[in-house]
Amino acid sequence: HRHIAEVLLAEIGRPPGPEMEYCTDRESYSLAAGMALGMVCLGLGSNMIGMSDLNVPDQLYQYMVGGHKHFHSRIQREKHKSPSYQIREGDTINVDVTCPGATLALAMIYLKTNNRSVSDWLRAPDTMYLLDFVKPEFLLLRTLARCLI
Repeated sequence: HRHIAEVLLAEIGRPPGPEMEYCTDRESYSLAAGMALGMVCLGLGSNMIGMSDLNVPDQLYQYMVGGHKHFHSRIQREKHKSPSYQIREGDTINVDVTCPGATLALAMIYLKTNNRSVSDWLRAPDTMYLLDFVKPEFLLLRTLARCLI
């Protein structure tokens, strides 16, 4: 399952390619990859034997909240070295594309594990100011995922 999990994790955050390659239905593709990753690792929680070096929860968290892209392997760097000529995302993660898939993947991986640290990642923002930065549909997914964990 390690290879499949590694590929699916990379597909959640796949950037747009040159000449509009990989650009149509990116949100759906990322969501499907996230759900597939969740099904492959369903209920494993922190007991992902043989996958500890992939840092699956940390990468999913990064896909959920955003930030700078980090390519962990040489293969990923080579694969995505040519950026899109029409979509400018820069070196940051587009959470509008990656957040739903990453959130559902976390929910399925940590299903019924009662993992407090992952559950805290999914908590709603504490202040009204921070709440303005989270889309309502992402807040719904986070709440649902937190209840599943």
